[in-house]
Amino acid sequence: MNNPSSTKLISTYASMKFIQAQIIPGILTLYNDKITFKANGILENHEIKSLFSFEEIQNVKFGLSLTPFRLTIVESDGEPWIFDQVPRKDGKKFAELYNVLTSH
Repeated sequence: MNNPSSTKLISTYASMKFIQAQIIPGILTLYNDKITFKANGILENHEIKSLFSFEEIQNVKFGLSLTPFRLTIVESDGEPWIFDQVPRKDGKKFAELYNVLTSH
């Protein structure tokens, strides 16, 4: 979904967790209608999942993890996408902005 009217609201460093001990470092970005993940390094443009449209998202959670803070995007089908190593201030703002955008 590439909407030309999308407005970027916040980006934060995050590492997508795809297997128990494997992570993909990158940038998680919240727009007014979607969330995107862009991997850094060798996996750039080869992400397992890079687009989360608001229609597919059940909720976004921010919390503590073993690698200080975590954002979790839960899709409508219940599948969680976990992003670790998120800076506390950015992660909290990211989740708050998402909740403001989707609370209508």
